[in-house]
Amino acid sequence: MAAPYPRDLLVFCKACGIENLHPDYHPRNFLVCNQCRDPLIEPNLNDTHKEAMCEQCSMSVLLLKDTPFEEGKSACRCGSTQLKLRPQSTIADDASKAGAFDFAEDDSAAAGDGYSWIRSDETERVDSDYNQLFDKDLGAE
Repeated sequence: MAAPYPRDLLVFCKACGIENLHPDYHPRNFLVCNQCRDPLIEPNLNDTHKEAMCEQCSMSVLLLKDTPFEEGKSACRCGSTQLKLRPQSTIADDASKAGAFDFAEDDSAAAGDGYSWIRSDETERVDSDYNQLFDKDLGAE
């Protein structure tokens, strides 16, 4: 079965394990985890994930390799139990052809110091108690 785009994509993050739902995914989109900001689609995707695709609504689910999955027993969000494991996911290859990974090389080369435009800057971390902001009297100096 050919994989149509755009389509809904549910990806389990390999770094933190949470589910990330991306409606209308297209291979040119560079996806990052909603929690830890790690890239979700990488060139080595087939080493870490397996893809199940719903035959009724074409939604794809990228499960971690060690996640148990039984065809016919797992249900899609559309209600269908027609989720089928694909022998090999083409999502990483499609993303590579669409240029989703191209900016990562340009980004690190331009900054020169490994700066990530995706992650927050950890050097400006405030060690004070967050609740102190609310304990202050804003009218007094």
